[in-house]
Amino acid sequence: MILERALYAVDAKNPRLITYLRKLASTVDSKDTLTEMLRLYRQPEKFTVVFETKEDTQFNRNYAQTALKHLAKHNINSAYEKVDFVQSHFSFEVNELQATLEFLAVRLLDTKDPEIIQWRDDVFERSSDSVVLEQRIRLAIRKTQWNEIIFWINKLTSEEQASYRWQYWLARSEMKLGDTESGETRLKRIAGNRHFYSIAASIALKREPRFPIARVECNKEQLEPYQDDIDRVEELLALGKTYPARKHWRHVVAKENQAKSAVLACYAKKKHWHLFTHEATIRGELWDYIYLRFPVRYWKEFTRYGTKYNVDPVTLLALSRQESGLELTTKSPVGARGLMQVLPSTAAFMAQKYNLNYRHSSDLFDLDKNVAVGSRYLSHLLARYKNNRAYAFSAYNAGPTMVMVWRRAASKEIDIFGYIESISFKETRVYVKNIFMFKMYYREILKLEGDFLRPSELTNSI
Repeated sequence: MILERALYAVDAKNPRLITYLRKLASTVDSKDTLTEMLRLYRQPEKFTVVFETKEDTQFNRNYAQTALKHLAKHNINSAYEKVDFVQSHFSFEVNELQATLEFLAVRLLDTKDPEIIQWRDDVFERSSDSVVLEQRIRLAIRKTQWNEIIFWINKLTSEEQASYRWQYWLARSEMKLGDTESGETRLKRIAGNRHFYSIAASIALKREPRFPIARVECNKEQLEPYQDDIDRVEELLALGKTYPARKHWRHVVAKENQAKSAVLACYAKKKHWHLFTHEATIRGELWDYIYLRFPVRYWKEFTRYGTKYNVDPVTLLALSRQESGLELTTKSPVGARGLMQVLPSTAAFMAQKYNLNYRHSSDLFDLDKNVAVGSRYLSHLLARYKNNRAYAFSAYNAGPTMVMVWRRAASKEIDIFGYIESISFKETRVYVKNIFMFKMYYREILKLEGDFLRPSELTNSI
């Protein structure tokens, strides 16, 4: 058990745990193995030296795989060179090594060596892991290899292929390869829904994007069954007991179906209980109720600083909805603060460069200062990318260095949808797509005109 826990420690990059486990080991052999493991953790290149004398046991096979993945994190080419040794030295069961080989293959996506490319793609072809296969699809998208996109999407299960995302990319590929009729038929099937790629399909078909919107009213008669619960929540809030109030609210909403959850969310919105509204929309899965899910808060501040720094206030609102859920006191695990989730280091840089009124990280919990710094930073990024919002949003989330990496890795023929889908960080892909969708929802709510993507953004030419 201690040795297996030590393998998890290697995966988790936690050498201190290995040291601690060594103290707990009850046998000399276990202590020696843990000492060796700690040494190999610090010198992963010693892989072959360590394993060439190991017997073919289940633990040693697991140990070798863990150590090989650890080496791959430090030197992927060296890890690749050790694969033949591992396969010849140990007798693995069918597919026992597959996940480790996939771990290496993913890290070899950008290789230019023809032999390694062949090995890598052989590994991908044997994979049944959708997460792994999707990374190979994204490589094909990044390189605008239309035949390859179709080939790798067809490796997914039928259910996975049927998603809006992969139906869109199958359609695009078919049209690029001359089968316009099939491609347009696919696009028509997915257009008209509340999904990023449904909107993309409408744009490809040169149609005005449309999506379903659900609405609800909450009158006294509808709320009567909940009056005792509502009174209880209001009493707790009046006493400053927010947590018990939210707990009771969650209990009430959890018992109801979607329609009744919508009524409760409607009431919470009228009372300006923003967290309670959010709770009801999440638990009730009220995805089409955009008037409940997307409150218009701090519009005065977004308008003021948007005008001052030449940024669309709807963009600031949508970005803040994604960043913090429009909550002023939000703090991320990495230290980003406030409404627009600004890092103190970014705020200090912006303050020095543009002479902003910012002195301390605590300033970022102040509404005006947070929006001032965040909107100035977004304006700075938009200027850097010639008003291409997809690049600016991804830089706001992952940093300009990663945007440079993603753009350099892409084909010159890629468009902005290809750029977004080929972003290697899932968090950033979702982030960028969400902000574009949130902007569309807010334009609907505020009755404002605007393009989903500007014509200048549809290419990747900046």
